[in-house]
Amino acid sequence: MIFKKISLSVLLLFLACNCFSQEIQKLPIDTVTKNITYQEVVYVDGINKNQLYTRAKEWFVKTFVSAKEVIQLDDKEVGKIIGKGSSNTSYTYLGVFVSVNIDYTISITLKDNKYRYEITSFKANWPANSASAEELLNIVEKKKSGQAVAKRVISLIDKKGVELANSIKQFLASNGNSKDEF
Repeated sequence: MIFKKISLSVLLLFLACNCFSQEIQKLPIDTVTKNITYQEVVYVDGINKNQLYTRAKEWFVKTFVSAKEVIQLDDKEVGKIIGKGSSNTSYTYLGVFVSVNIDYTISITLKDNKYRYEITSFKANWPANSASAEELLNIVEKKKSGQAVAKRVISLIDKKGVELANSIKQFLASNGNSKDEF
């Protein structure tokens, strides 16, 4: 009976590790930089570069407490906005609440009828530690100590990257603030 419980526990542990390994393989890793990078070229018919620029600026304003502190490059003529954002999130580990601050860079390049967003350079900061997403992936892949925490933080980074990408796409596809039309 004890052997069955141990075997079941080992099987469940193996399945959990294997599932996370598959999740890591699904992360968007840039082939050149090897960084976790969420990027896409999005086509939007009938919307010129200036309209997209206005929407992108409004997205930064509505997404961050202080867009002025976030935006590092703002070039309307070229059609490019780059910002360094930060978001606070948390997880529970062994019954302890852990707060994690995730830093990232967002770049939006705009042209008539299309734009490209790129969200990359993720770095996680939590009490007594900080690491880039790539350092965390290395811990997991090489099965170093701290693997459980690294997995949780990578999961938070992935969740934030997907959330930001979806937010950009939704906002830029809409006409921004429809209340402004009268």
